[in-house]
Amino acid sequence: ETLAIFPNPASSTCIISSATLSNSIQTIQLYSVYGEHIASLQNQFFDASGKTEISVEGLPPGTYMCAGTTKDTSFKGMFVKL
Repeated sequence: ETLAIFPNPASSTCIISSATLSNSIQTIQLYSVYGEHIASLQNQFFDASGKTEISVEGLPPGTYMCAGTTKDTSFKGMFVKL
C-alpha cells in the first residue's frame, strides 16, 4: 500500500496518511534513497482518519522512504526533506 505524505517536500514535520492504518499504532522505518536505514519511529499512532505526524527536522536534506508492515499488509511512501 502506498502512503500519502504531505507536505512534500517537507522542512520540519510531515503527515503520513493511510485509511487502512486508522486507529492503529505502527513502527515506521525511514530509509535514505540509497537504502540506508536512517531511523525507526516507534509507536506512531494513526488517528481515526488514518493520519500521523512525524518530525523530519533532524534529517539532512534528501529523499527518504517510509516503510512498515502490519500482519495483513506492507506500506511505503517517499518524501523529500528540504
